[in-house]
Amino acid sequence: MRKKAETRNVPITSLENSVLELYGLDQNAVESLSSTNLGDLVIINVTLKPDYPPCPRCGHEHPNVCNYVDETITHSILHNCRCQINYHARRYKCPVCNRTWYEFNPFVFKKQRISVSTVVCVLEEMRDPAVTFTSVAKRYNLSRLRLFSTSSTIMSRSPKRRRFPRAAA
Repeated sequence: MRKKAETRNVPITSLENSVLELYGLDQNAVESLSSTNLGDLVIINVTLKPDYPPCPRCGHEHPNVCNYVDETITHSILHNCRCQINYHARRYKCPVCNRTWYEFNPFVFKKQRISVSTVVCVLEEMRDPAVTFTSVAKRYNLSRLRLFSTSSTIMSRSPKRRRFPRAAA
């Protein structure tokens, strides 16, 4: 008979706790959380507890965990050093229709590699007409191209602005 793996509750550091608070995650929703400091780079490894969502195609209630995929997310809200989140995302598979899908990722907008909080901070800073893409990219440890494409993607998803009606002459 196999013994059950023991899980230890490791004290969460202030950096890890701030990541949880930023994304509104409860400590009970996290399966594992650790951080590593490599000089000018802080790496946070996160695995969430499984929630087993129903199949989006057929609605089957009990999917299987197919595998794990590591997603690297730029989380540059710390100005003095680079920070990255290594999110170990589950990939589910429906035993009925064989559809596969990822679990919900609370750290990024859909199809992005920059954290939500970093995007919000960048967009707030870009409102100032005196700042440039280069200065903001340097401050948040991003390339100018990634900053431009991310801000363009986010802005294109926002509601369209209404145009003023033309005045009758």
